[in-house]
Amino acid sequence: MSNNNDDGIFGFLFGLMLGVAGGALLGTLYAPKRGKELRKDLKCLMEALPERLEDELEPNSPTRQKIDRAIDRTKARFDQKLENISTQRHAKRAQSARERESAATDGDYPSMM
Repeated sequence: MSNNNDDGIFGFLFGLMLGVAGGALLGTLYAPKRGKELRKDLKCLMEALPERLEDELEPNSPTRQKIDRAIDRTKARFDQKLENISTQRHAKRAQSARERESAATDGDYPSMM
């Protein structure tokens, strides 16, 4: 239950950050400013962006911890899926070998009728 809650919070925060960044960019592009002022604003926005992201993604920040947990869960799920696929593939090969062996054994003995 807590995994779903963490995924929801992570998704919400990620969407919120994307929305804020997209809104700021669109607001800047559609603002009635001259080209020179617009370029200056965009430059300031882009220069501040790495610093903002750096603050959000510091190793001990809550956002970074949530991202790391989500990545770890995704890796674990992926590994489990790979293991399931490998197990199924092995089982199918073993079944196929048993069927071939059974067919070969049945063919070695002539029928009594």
